[in-house]
Amino acid sequence: MESDTKTSGTQLNIAGASLHFSGNVEEISFLQQLNLDKYKSPTAPAGFLTVTVADPVKVDDKAGAYTTFQVVTHTDRPEYEYREFSSVRRFKDFVWLYDSLSEEFPGAIIPPLPPKSHRNKFEENFLNARVTALQKFLTKLASHPELSTAQNFKAFLAGDETVLTEAKAATKQASPPIHEGFLEGCGHLVTAITCAFSKPTEDSKSPLEIKFEEMAKYIHGLEIQTGHIARHADSLVRKSKELGLEVDRFGTAFFSLGQKEQGEVHNMLINISKTSTEVSFAFSEQATREAALFQSPVYEYLRHLNGASNALEAQEKKRIAFIAAVKAVEAQRVGLAKLIETHDAAITKGEPGVVDFDTKKAEAVAQVQASLEKADRSKGDYESAAARCIREIERFQSEQGEEIRKIVSDFVGLQVQYTQAIGDAWSALLPTLGISVN
Repeated sequence: MESDTKTSGTQLNIAGASLHFSGNVEEISFLQQLNLDKYKSPTAPAGFLTVTVADPVKVDDKAGAYTTFQVVTHTDRPEYEYREFSSVRRFKDFVWLYDSLSEEFPGAIIPPLPPKSHRNKFEENFLNARVTALQKFLTKLASHPELSTAQNFKAFLAGDETVLTEAKAATKQASPPIHEGFLEGCGHLVTAITCAFSKPTEDSKSPLEIKFEEMAKYIHGLEIQTGHIARHADSLVRKSKELGLEVDRFGTAFFSLGQKEQGEVHNMLINISKTSTEVSFAFSEQATREAALFQSPVYEYLRHLNGASNALEAQEKKRIAFIAAVKAVEAQRVGLAKLIETHDAAITKGEPGVVDFDTKKAEAVAQVQASLEKADRSKGDYESAAARCIREIERFQSEQGEEIRKIVSDFVGLQVQYTQAIGDAWSALLPTLGISVN
């Protein structure tokens, strides 16, 4: 007697996928066209949310000294109980927030944090720069239509120590943050993005794969060129500092020479020394402002690019997980089909079928169902991450021009300002040397 799976075939409808067995394995209609349209761009929450970072305070602790920052929030959003409140946070709390948002919103470009530092971390200039960087981080989060709604962001801003501790405990252990070394690891997404299971040919790539590959190349190219600019910025600031020191030594030498002379020659040499000191201060001040208004923003932009690479990498991981889930479905399906085929073949020959066939079939069907449900979830996860990543990269492309323009305009403005100031200082010296200025 043949089993009922042989005579009319077995139709299994599991998680929206149709599997039909009639002795031979047929295709699963599971890999449907991805649908990103249902993941629309989130609407920005109504109301305002502004965050300020201030008052860095050194705290001495048995485990080692650290710095706390006051985070002050003003808002009229309904999810917050108060319109104004503050909290005290350490840098490691900012790192936790960064990592938790990266985990919760794969494909999002998380605003960059300043790199960790173990040198000069309690000096005033360092702390002022850190406050500015943390302020930018939270301001960008507060203005983001999706990240600003995260529960962990709310816990960071408004929660007491108990709430924050509970939020951290509920968060999965995140990967080590990329922002610790923003030059190292840049460009880890290069040219083609490949699947972990097979490398598609150009003809077999889907439009979505091609789109992400183009985005990855675009970001990678920006990372390389911005890295070059960052290194030149280092050199520029260093040379401005060195030039200031050299001009100061130059002035000191003229002062010493003037002490050996008298009359007009003495006065001339002393004037040169005074002007050299003035110019030296100008070069030193220029170096300081170049570091603040050019060097630091270039590195921040580089970290921003690194965040874009991380977003692309996150959606790629979701794609690989989806493919792995689909392959698991295929493996389970083949096993179920093989079981049915073996049993039906035996029945056809008048032989006993597979021992405990009904039990084994039920177990196999349950495994297929579980695999299909997992694949369905993985499909949704990938669609969500892919749609988010596309939005984020497109938003980055539309905004990065203004960011670059500001960096360049600040740099050019500094060069004009200090070139003129230094030129004016030397020009003012010429009449004392008996040289007319046209």
